[in-house]
Amino acid sequence: MAVQFATAAVDPPTPHVALPLGGAAKKWPAAEVRGLLQALCKQVLERDTDPLIEASFGEGLSGGTLSVRDVVHSLAMSELYQAKYGSPGLPGEAVKHAYRRLLAREGEPAGVSYWTPICKSQGAQAVIRGHVTCKEYFDRFGLDKVPFPAPAQHASGFNFGRALKAVVKVAKQAMHKK
Repeated sequence: MAVQFATAAVDPPTPHVALPLGGAAKKWPAAEVRGLLQALCKQVLERDTDPLIEASFGEGLSGGTLSVRDVVHSLAMSELYQAKYGSPGLPGEAVKHAYRRLLAREGEPAGVSYWTPICKSQGAQAVIRGHVTCKEYFDRFGLDKVPFPAPAQHASGFNFGRALKAVVKVAKQAMHKK
């Protein structure tokens, strides 16, 4: 089974209804865990995975005790994320990064306005928890999809998303012929 990516579409502001972390997590095949962690690290931290991250989350993902959402939350609460995106003194920037990294989209003005005072008074951790437990996150990504932005359309009009789907389709057909 391949890593599932949920693509982002900009939606109108959604109410932030808290959902508990945890839940019935998928048991990821051990052969897919490294690729999954690579995708998560690229999205949340904008960097590659490393042996420490793989050791910290690999067994939980393959054993079904951790969901992708649990790992997204943990990575975003990490010192790595906080140092890069926590933006002390700039709560609006921290909120915008949370939208990009955790909901895989730009924050709408109403949402940024809502979360900025919360970030100012309670810290970036409150924003992170709010984003990974909100209804929008659960509806779009569930427990086991990597929050991933929609493929960008190139200025030339070339649609990379459509091209990628065509390549995957051809590759699957070739695999079935063997």
